Amino acid sequence: VQLPTAFYGKNNHPEYPTAAGADTVAAETLTADFNGDGTPEERDDLFACTKKFSLTFQYMQALSFSAYLTSTNGNTTGAAGDYRYCDEGVYRVYVSNSLQKAQTLSELTLTIPLPRAGTAKSAFDVVLTGEADVEGTLWDGVQKLYSTDNGATYGPAPAPDLLSQVTHVKLVCSGQRLVEVNQSAVAYLPFAVSFPASAKKGDVSLFAAQLSYSLGDTPVSAALPACTLSAVPAALEGRIYYDDNGNGRYDD
Repeated sequence: VQLPTAFYGKNNHPEYPTAAGADTVAAETLTADFNGDGTPEERDDLFACTKKFSLTFQYMQALSFSAYLTSTNGNTTGAAGDYRYCDEGVYRVYVSNSLQKAQTLSELTLTIPLPRAGTAKSAFDVVLTGEADVEGTLWDGVQKLYSTDNGATYGPAPAPDLLSQVTHVKLVCSGQRLVEVNQSAVAYLPFAVSFPASAKKGDVSLFAAQLSYSLGDTPVSAALPACTLSAVPAALEGRIYYDDNGNGRYDD
């Protein structure tokens, strides 16, 4: 997610008359004949204009956020991946500063709902297999919070045998922190897929994280692009045979 750079153009010359005033460009007849052909109403005269036109650029600070998937079967492409019965993976969120100046970031909160069948266009469950992990100084002092009631309340990580009951994970960084040029950080969420008996090829579930933070006095809230997990069938390969000579090999 990136904040765009914006610009504002202003013209103060009387060649562009408007009822609203000189600050607004008009779609009216020109009052000056720039090319000297005696027809000032021609719109082509605009291209012969040598008057100065000022642009004021409003600079917006920005950080980049992106999310990716991995899978134990190796069949993932960025924000999409194929998952079979018993497959595991990692959901990764990257934060980077690609601008040519350091950024002061404050009150960063990353909220990650675990996909659940029947919610947010998901057809099967995704369950935690371990606690969230982080990498990079951006996450120094981060609070790792977990919810088992669909985000109504949060607390510390539950016991390992209860991680599958977690519905939301929240990473909270209080206070300000400096993100240097080209500095990046990563948050990791290990998971496993859990298919219902009705699962079929082509079913999908979605990771759709939310983030909020402040850049200076500007609060920002945004949704990361969704990551798509697709169900694919598992394959069983091998031979069924009777080992007549009892040597454990397919040779007789």
